[in-house]
Amino acid sequence: MSDEAGCKKVSKPCREEAEEYWGIENLAKGISILNSNLEGVVLDNRYYAGSCLPHYIQDVRFRKPHNLQQYTTQTKGSYDFTLQSFESYSDYRKHTLEERMSQTTVSFGFAIPFIVEFGFNYNKAKYSKKEQKIRRAASKTNSFVRAKAELELAQYMLKSDDLMLHPEFLQRLRSLPQSYVYGEYRQIYRDYGTHYITEAALGGDFEHTIILNKEKLAKSDYTLDDYARCTQSGLKVGANIYGVYVSAGFHGGSCNGLLNEMGEDTEHGSMVEDFVAVVRGGSSESITALLSKKLPTPQLMGLWGEGVQFNPDFLRTTTRPLYELVTSRDFSHHATLKRNLKKALSDYLAEADACRCAPC
Repeated sequence: MSDEAGCKKVSKPCREEAEEYWGIENLAKGISILNSNLEGVVLDNRYYAGSCLPHYIQDVRFRKPHNLQQYTTQTKGSYDFTLQSFESYSDYRKHTLEERMSQTTVSFGFAIPFIVEFGFNYNKAKYSKKEQKIRRAASKTNSFVRAKAELELAQYMLKSDDLMLHPEFLQRLRSLPQSYVYGEYRQIYRDYGTHYITEAALGGDFEHTIILNKEKLAKSDYTLDDYARCTQSGLKVGANIYGVYVSAGFHGGSCNGLLNEMGEDTEHGSMVEDFVAVVRGGSSESITALLSKKLPTPQLMGLWGEGVQFNPDFLRTTTRPLYELVTSRDFSHHATLKRNLKKALSDYLAEADACRCAPC
């Protein structure tokens, strides 16, 4: 604990051992809205102000950090596979972009007219591979069936003020010149991201997209709706994961042929050209297994759900600019520093704009 480290004698505020909240270290990191990557740690979420505020989740005792307003968990609820079918790549692309943009709320504090999709360019390897596969399908005549399941475990919210900054981040800000030197201020955004996370929903989701050959589908006895219905039928899951019930679909005999086809590797002449799976949250073992199967089994979904409990990812986030962390409590020239950081953020985002070097 940061406020108890290095002391010769520490009186333990907690009489019993307490765990850290799941994902608390990632929640303390800055995030770049240019690529959605987590960067350096900006908040000290291991600072407890010498107090012990116990919080029980099931039978596990957790200690609430000073920076947190609340960390609430979902001990009951359900999540189902939702199914959508898309006649073309353009329909699929439009839907997924709109969905992504709804998952992140970004505050700038100033108008930037050229920003359209900042914060939604998922550069992580898993999203890059997915995009490559989907874009290859765009050059052909394809239809798409997408199944998605979401398991939300917790909601996280920071205090609105009196936040404790991480010592290294605090020192970096204090070492900045009072005069505006763009290069030095820009480096802060490169090292720590542009924003910090004020609210988040934690958990995991699993997205499974089947890429169909539209021409072969038209010549078969099946329609796109048949594929969507049979995919739903194949996802017959009934598992209880830490009190969260998972359910989806019913088995139907008329779907056996299609389900057998989707359950095997793609063969020559098959209407299923490929599939794309993306997993957020969970253990490496369950993630690897989900990525290697056409349709998941109930047992595999149960294994994944248990892993999400201990290794959650962000489902939805709300962010604010880093410069809002500058207050009079921590900085003697806070007004100047905040003004310079705000200008640097505007310049930094303008520098990244694709229209900067040529007319749009």
